[in-house]
Amino acid sequence: MSVPTSTPDTPDSDLGSALSDMAINFASLPLFPVFDIVHYLFTCIALRQDLANYSLTTSNPLALWFAGMLSCFAGAFIGNALLSLPIVAPFENHLNVLIATACWYLIFYSPKDLFYRACCTRFLKVPLVALKEVERARKVSAGIAQAASIYPDGYLIMVCMGVIKGAGVNFMRVVDRAARGYTQAPGGNEFLRPHFFTKVSFLGSIVLTLAKAKLITLPYAQVVLILSLVFVYLRVAMVLLQFTDPFMYVEWIVCTPVFGRSDEVKPPVAPQSSALADSPGNIDKTSTMNIKKVTKSD
Repeated sequence: MSVPTSTPDTPDSDLGSALSDMAINFASLPLFPVFDIVHYLFTCIALRQDLANYSLTTSNPLALWFAGMLSCFAGAFIGNALLSLPIVAPFENHLNVLIATACWYLIFYSPKDLFYRACCTRFLKVPLVALKEVERARKVSAGIAQAASIYPDGYLIMVCMGVIKGAGVNFMRVVDRAARGYTQAPGGNEFLRPHFFTKVSFLGSIVLTLAKAKLITLPYAQVVLILSLVFVYLRVAMVLLQFTDPFMYVEWIVCTPVFGRSDEVKPPVAPQSSALADSPGNIDKTSTMNIKKVTKSD
């Protein structure tokens, strides 16, 4: 009588099982409150760095608050508008609005700007940007899932929603500037000069849409986990190595032979200052949208 023998697990199966368990745990990790708070902080920091006149904080704080809320919930506002859902639905969650308001107040009105300065230190910047990019990847996935629930075969719509959820604040910038009375900002809008965060959200949306369409063999949860790690790696490297948009070099190499070379477009040049490393905001300060930053006097 033969005794059945069990086949030992191979290292590949152990690695696949560990990755699957990690992906499942990662997918079940709630964004509220930690990741949402980090998102609100970065959004308000970007808003502060975009101010043309810091006196607005005292002359019209209501307009500044409204611009802050537009930015904090930009992905939801624009996404709902595109999907014909109630645009003001983000304001239904009073707790999120209160938390976003608290983050807005700390960034603009903390005594001696201690909170804002602390967020700008490298010690806090690296873990904060890591959490922010995890939140971005999860928001991109959520946008694709929301679009897929309404348009199951609308892959282009899924990509658009992923971009809006991942980088909606950049598309809302024109509107929140209008709310602040600042409509003369140079450099155009996000369609003319997309930032790194828009580009990475676009590429991530394409990858997740392909995974949603079963064109990628890996499970969807694992793709989201891997994409989050890529987002974190790129953003942390940008902070530590003090370089700007890593895609601009690829764009220059690829787009020049495909679309021709414009005299107005110059080859990318590595930054000579540490402006990016000292700026935790969601706006690339080395771009042509060089808006004068007026710091608050103590």
